[in-house]
Amino acid sequence: YITATPYEIQDEGWYLSGKLAFHEGLVMVYQDAQEMDSQGYYTGQTYQRVGYADKTGKVVLTFDSWEEPPASPGIALDYDLYFSDGMCVYYEWDTGLYGYVDRQGEPVIPAQYRSAEPFRDGVGRVDTTEGETLFLDQTGQVVFAPGENLDVGEFGDGLVSARGELESGDYFVGFLDKQG
Repeated sequence: YITATPYEIQDEGWYLSGKLAFHEGLVMVYQDAQEMDSQGYYTGQTYQRVGYADKTGKVVLTFDSWEEPPASPGIALDYDLYFSDGMCVYYEWDTGLYGYVDRQGEPVIPAQYRSAEPFRDGVGRVDTTEGETLFLDQTGQVVFAPGENLDVGEFGDGLVSARGELESGDYFVGFLDKQG
C-alpha cells in the first residue's frame, strides 16, 4: 500500500508546480494573474505569479509588494529555485540579472549578476556580467574568487570541487576551502 498525506493550499487560486520539494519549510506555488495597465485595465496578458506556502498549505510569501508584476518589467523568481540558508535567487526582468531575496521577499543582494545559484554552506555562487565566478556571503561580500583557470562546483561541507590545468600543463582535480 502507498499512503500519502493530502496537501492542499489554503489560499484560493494558488497551485503547486510539478517539482514538489520543501526547502526550509517552504514549497514554491504559482497563481495565474491578469496584467493590468497603469489605469487598472486588463491588458489581455496573463502571467504566473510566484509565491511560497508552508507545510500547512498557507501561502506565506508572495511578491505583491514589488512595484510591477513579473509579466512586465519587474521582478520574478526563477521557477527552479528555492530557499536555502534563508535566501532565494530572484530575476529582475528589466535588467535581465539575478540577485537574492530574504524570507520576507526583500532584495538583500541586488540583481547584478549574469547567473546565481542557491546558497550552500553560507555562500552563493554567482557569475558576473564579465564572466567571473564569485562566491558571496549573505551580505553580498565576496568570500572566494576562484579565478579564471579553475572550473568549480558548489560548496558542501566547507569545500568546493575544483579542476583545471597547472602552468606545467598537468590537469588536476581537487577540493578548495573558502580561503582558496
